[in-house]
Amino acid sequence: MRITFRKQLLWLISVAALAVASASFASVFGPQSEKKSPASSFDETMLPGPDIITGASLVALPNRPVRIARIVLPELPSTLQATQVTADLLKKAFWPHSVEFETLTSGALTERIREGSVDAFVASSGYYWRMTQYGATAVGTLISDRQPDPNNATALAFLVRAKDERFNELYDLKGYSVGSTFATAFMTYRIGLAEIAKLGEDPENFFAQTVFTQRTDNSEVVSLLDRGLVDAVMVKACWLEAQPTEVQSRYRVLAPRFGGIGCKHSTDTYPGIMMAVTQGAHPIIAHVIARTILSHPLLPDGHRWAVTTDMRAVDNVYRLLKIENYAYLREMTLHRWLITHWQVPAFVALLLLGLLLHSWRTSVLVRKRTAQLSSALTERENAQAEIQSLSERMESLHKVTVVGQLSSMVAHELAQPLSVIQYYCESQRDILKNKPINERLLDISRVGIEKALARTRSIVDKVRSYNRGNTSRDDSVDVEASVKRVCATLNAELLRKTSFNVLCKPALSVRADKLELELILSNLLKNALEASNEASHPVVIIETFPCADQVVVRVENSGKVLSEEDFHRLKTPLLSSKATGLGLGVTIASALAEANGGQIQFKARPEGGLIAVVTLLSAASLPENASRTPTDISRKEF
Repeated sequence: MRITFRKQLLWLISVAALAVASASFASVFGPQSEKKSPASSFDETMLPGPDIITGASLVALPNRPVRIARIVLPELPSTLQATQVTADLLKKAFWPHSVEFETLTSGALTERIREGSVDAFVASSGYYWRMTQYGATAVGTLISDRQPDPNNATALAFLVRAKDERFNELYDLKGYSVGSTFATAFMTYRIGLAEIAKLGEDPENFFAQTVFTQRTDNSEVVSLLDRGLVDAVMVKACWLEAQPTEVQSRYRVLAPRFGGIGCKHSTDTYPGIMMAVTQGAHPIIAHVIARTILSHPLLPDGHRWAVTTDMRAVDNVYRLLKIENYAYLREMTLHRWLITHWQVPAFVALLLLGLLLHSWRTSVLVRKRTAQLSSALTERENAQAEIQSLSERMESLHKVTVVGQLSSMVAHELAQPLSVIQYYCESQRDILKNKPINERLLDISRVGIEKALARTRSIVDKVRSYNRGNTSRDDSVDVEASVKRVCATLNAELLRKTSFNVLCKPALSVRADKLELELILSNLLKNALEASNEASHPVVIIETFPCADQVVVRVENSGKVLSEEDFHRLKTPLLSSKATGLGLGVTIASALAEANGGQIQFKARPEGGLIAVVTLLSAASLPENASRTPTDISRKEF
């Protein structure tokens, strides 16, 4: 009963309001009324009187205030005043229902629209177009004497300093910094980016930097230009014309356009501020708002409301920027990729065509060349047969040469232990002639013969291993011990005549074959001893020392001064200055050093004699399981 009574009471009040308003309307617009002031002055008495439908329907409105919101807008003071007057008119139109007006940010208003907690809103055309996805419906667009067309009521102006000659067209701003209000502002930012996109440029990477004031005041944006923080600014068109002459003289509109809105602008024109009702708002609310704002009440500074009929320009902004409803354009599809990168498939088609032509031309040339090659092939086969025959004969000769080289090497290396055996045998004959027999000397002779035979056997086994290809050179060999063993086998008579010095650093080991290392040292020391005895004061020095990850063995001997011919003969196989020499000692030593991963270098001493430097890898520089490919000694040119 209380609810029914309240509705009846509201209905009576509405009818009374209708009667009073009708009387006021008749007094204002009746035949005896006086002529009013020009359109530029606003008079509330010029409002239309309420109709019977509206007055009767107000009773059906929800039992709550009508909620209308206004977005924060970067507008001129006169435009903002017009929206405020509109709010006052709507309050009177909805009386006795209360109306709540509030100003919100774009993010807050969007959330309210999603929740359905707002009935209508005032915002830019760009923001309204974004809200159509939530069911927003436009009611009117604010126009003025300067912007009389609701479809073309606003634009953006790029401002630069009046004396800045760097910029004449929008494209000149590429790589420079700009200033604006908000990153989501339609009328002072996104319109400008759309204009850059129309130039065929990427608007997101066109400017080097964009500075946002996070405020709607265009004057604060222009202050960025005054302070030198940016090179240009984006402001709402007509802002510059509304400033004093002194302020206008400091700036200029970049790439100015004329027409449509009555002031200079740098972009296309778009619908301006719009009033819209939200999805779910009561139809009576939409009716009252539309009737109130579209009945042409005169607002401040010649502003009034009209109806926009073309939103394609606004829609095109979001399509060019690929945002909001067109964000899916950033997701590449085959069709969109073909449209965007048509040059690639065109290039591929031309490439395929070129390949087909090339294939046809190649087949023709192949047929011609085949005939030429057929005859050449026969000649080549005959030549190959002849070459094969010569190769077989050369291989036979090479094998004979290798056998001769190996025989020479074996003869050279076996000469020393056999000489030792002969020496001990002669000693034993002398011992046996003397009575009583000296058993100690006889035993020493026997041990010496056994060692010489063991060395002979190891040399023979080593030569056999070359042929089998299973030589291992990964043993850790003590250099000092090898030097001592080799020194023990040297000619004792030559040692007594020579100043023989051994300077070995202890605990030095190399990765090598033990026998091959001893053969290297034996050849070098034997040659050094024999060569030093050609000098008046024979001297031989053998020295070992570490150097980085290597071990160096240095053999130095006195002797005659070597000429270039002597030095050349030293490294030439089968050339020897000794009557019983084979000329293989140096060659064998060098080959063995290289096979063990090292090398031998020779240098003539200025005062006479020679220096031989053997460099081998230290055992500490290689892991235990490191493998090395041994050099095939049997095929080394001695």
